[in-house]
Amino acid sequence: MPTKRKGRRRSRSQRKRQKVESGHSGSVRDKDSDSEEDGPGFRSGPKVRADQAKTDMEGPLTGDPYLLTARLPKVVKLRSDEEMTKIYNFEGIIGKGDFSVVRKCTERETGDVFAVKEIDKPFVFERDAQKVVKRSMFLEAACWTYLIPPHRNVVKVHKVYESPRMIYIVMELLGKWTLDNSAAGMSCDEACIAFKKIIEAVAHIHDVGVVHCDLKAENICLRDGERLEPVIIDLGNAKPMILPKENEEELQIFNLLAPHEKRRKVSRDVDMQALGRILEWLLTGQKSTPHSRALLTVKGNIVQYKEGVTPYAKDLLDLLYTEREREMSTVSDLLEHFWFLEKLEKAREDAKMEARGSV
Repeated sequence: MPTKRKGRRRSRSQRKRQKVESGHSGSVRDKDSDSEEDGPGFRSGPKVRADQAKTDMEGPLTGDPYLLTARLPKVVKLRSDEEMTKIYNFEGIIGKGDFSVVRKCTERETGDVFAVKEIDKPFVFERDAQKVVKRSMFLEAACWTYLIPPHRNVVKVHKVYESPRMIYIVMELLGKWTLDNSAAGMSCDEACIAFKKIIEAVAHIHDVGVVHCDLKAENICLRDGERLEPVIIDLGNAKPMILPKENEEELQIFNLLAPHEKRRKVSRDVDMQALGRILEWLLTGQKSTPHSRALLTVKGNIVQYKEGVTPYAKDLLDLLYTEREREMSTVSDLLEHFWFLEKLEKAREDAKMEARGSV
């Protein structure tokens, strides 16, 4: 248990007076504080920028229209939306959300094909002027440009652009199928493979102190021609994770956010419950509902599972629907569950049998 600091905390006026007396000002930065030598962590740079840019995240969109570029140097700053059309050729709409549209696009110089998520800032702020909406936009861009390293089962983002009016997130173009189109048709063995990869992707996101907060089958795409390669998309609702104070200091996300932006933290349990709903769909072929979850937790024998669902698979679902069990586990812990170990052992046995047959 961390020890408490001795002495009382100084008031704001006392701290300000000490800065003046010592000849320092909180608004003055060292010229080299944001140099390349700081590496991708930007431990000093974005933290200072976050403190200086508090007003950017509050109230309506007035004054400086750029929400991201001052604090996230990897976001490409555009003077107008016409600049974006010179870089990419935009095609038809392939998806819509509450605050965004996704189109297919082609990079003019290389011919590479991508998907681009377009966020119209004035439109969003007219519909919902709460500063939490701005914070969500900022955190999504920070996740793609700074926080989350590449992972096969998390969508790959090519670049993030910002103009005075729009935010553009250019990412890999995935297949038209999502997990909600495919879950019902998966066998128990296929569900095991796909769900393990989903857990690995969620654990990867949690490792940087981020909770997805919108995990659902519709936000898990499948790569073209790879039925068992799920890809998590859409971090538009992501939030910082509740962690012990000493752990926060080690994670970059808490350096990118100003103090007042760290208040809306959530527990990893939000994603754990969502994983339970996804697994229920994979094992039963039916979309999870409050009624179905009640049957699973109270009268599990009534639920109709798919053929071949093993007791270990049912046990993992029970764990995800039991609050006390979730509190004692992390998403990474789920990877050690007997269901996945059982599948691994079966694969080893099959490989041995195949090797013997080829001799």
